[in-house]
Amino acid sequence: SAGASPYPVEKVVAELGHPNVWQRERAMKLILAGRMTNAVPLLQLALTNTVIPLGNIEFGDTIRASEPVHRDPAAAAHANLLNTAFALSGLAFESARHEQRLDESARASGMRGTMRAVISGIRHPHPGVRLTAWRWLGQAFANSAPPDHPDPFLVVAMTDPSPRIRFETVLIIGDWPDQRATGALVLLALMESEDKWARAAFLSGIHDREAEVVTALGEHVELPPSAELAQELGRYLAGREMENLFAGSSPILRAFTQAAAEGGWQLSALAGIIEGIGAREFLHRREPTWQTLGLDAASRLKVLAAARARLEPDTATPIEQAAAVTVLALAAAETGPLLLEHIKPGIAPDLARHILNLTLEMAGPADLERLTTDPLWSSLSPTSRAQVIDGLLRRESTADLLLDALQQDRLAAGALSLSQRDRLKGRVSSGRRETAARLFADVGGDRRKVYEQFKDTVAMPADAANGRELFKLHCASCHRLDREGFNVGPDLFGIRSQPKEAILMHVLVPNAEVYPGFAAVTIETRDGRALTGIIRSENGHSLTLIMAQGIAETVPRSDILSQQTGALSLMPDGFEALMSRQELA
Repeated sequence: SAGASPYPVEKVVAELGHPNVWQRERAMKLILAGRMTNAVPLLQLALTNTVIPLGNIEFGDTIRASEPVHRDPAAAAHANLLNTAFALSGLAFESARHEQRLDESARASGMRGTMRAVISGIRHPHPGVRLTAWRWLGQAFANSAPPDHPDPFLVVAMTDPSPRIRFETVLIIGDWPDQRATGALVLLALMESEDKWARAAFLSGIHDREAEVVTALGEHVELPPSAELAQELGRYLAGREMENLFAGSSPILRAFTQAAAEGGWQLSALAGIIEGIGAREFLHRREPTWQTLGLDAASRLKVLAAARARLEPDTATPIEQAAAVTVLALAAAETGPLLLEHIKPGIAPDLARHILNLTLEMAGPADLERLTTDPLWSSLSPTSRAQVIDGLLRRESTADLLLDALQQDRLAAGALSLSQRDRLKGRVSSGRRETAARLFADVGGDRRKVYEQFKDTVAMPADAANGRELFKLHCASCHRLDREGFNVGPDLFGIRSQPKEAILMHVLVPNAEVYPGFAAVTIETRDGRALTGIIRSENGHSLTLIMAQGIAETVPRSDILSQQTGALSLMPDGFEALMSRQELA
């Protein structure tokens, strides 16, 4: 029967605290596999009476730690006791209830001792024990109901010194419906608003409490959200309130906009709302949207003035400036000129990418022509130039503008990679395809001859620090190395193990070997766009293309007119024209 075991229960429980991790794990398996429910009182007693010293490892809640457990076996043993006690208590009382030996109230009473130990665990000095206790606490409340008096738990959660544990508690408290829990959830999010994982946990925990969350935000004027949180929350609320917004009444978004104005983070909030609606949709509904948000003509003038001020040098972070660009460009009547005037030498790469994205999506032909004309074209970085060319290749009308720039010698034919040339020849209007083909007939040449010409550079002395800067300039738009760059093409983590000759070959002859999964795919959509990138994910309903600069676009399959996989890599050629021989080394 359940609870019967050939092993003395007292000995097995004692083994849970053994200094050796394998002994502890064996004891836990014996107790759970054998359903030794008579061990529950002993486990509760052990947890109540055990005094654990402060540990120095955050190893989480596993009994076999990722860090060496012998450095703090006592704390590991306590976490193991919690794991075993909670799991076994659940088994014991579920079994008894199933056999009709206990009703629900008796089960709750029986679990009380274990819950006391778990609650004690969230105040334990060791972070691994606290994390273990919080996770069991979250499971307990998920299976029953949140605490009747949540305040003590909220205080403990908000004051825990471990960022990882505060992140976990955001996830747990987000499931509690109590109004005080909502306030605590907002406060935790504000305290951790620089952390992207904490922001994600907060947004996932709102659960139809948008109005309460906005009210709580307005109560913490002294603790404004980060620009990232304000923008992400604006995007989230716009998505949730889209129907009400278009119907002309959204008290939640109006209150959110008001709280943002009072708290000094209005530009980020409005940028998020605009992104949530969609740039083109916002332009189509700009006036009624302003009215729904409660922004009259005078308020809008103040917003535009604040956005212009935010774009002055050294006045804000790149993400705050990007928010100002979004608001300024889409709130004003003339989008293109306002955007292009802010592309200046020394502009932050992220801000430049954001401005170019908006320009390529929203600007008219005259402003798009300026992108490929000096002095603006010559001021763009190689990464920004590639972004402009890729953006112009998305539509037939803008591909024709690109061909005009090539014919008028505003752009050199060598500015386009082999892949971009092929796309241009197939993308321009039908009457101009022969013109494009003739234009590129004499451009390029044998890439392997170029490799042979520069092969001797591998013997030259290399400078790793200079190489890192060159990577940021030329490669980071599509590759990652040591946590820098975008994960579009292959990760370069293992590139150090390759011979220098092989690395040079990949740089100068990118199409010599195209890895499976990294071939360029071109999608034509029903709204007239041509998107080229690498398929990052797909399912029966949609696929997601990842393009240069890490730009991702998810396309519903119902919107796809055609899909072609090319033989060429997305990686451009011609780096020998951009770098000296010493830089190639």
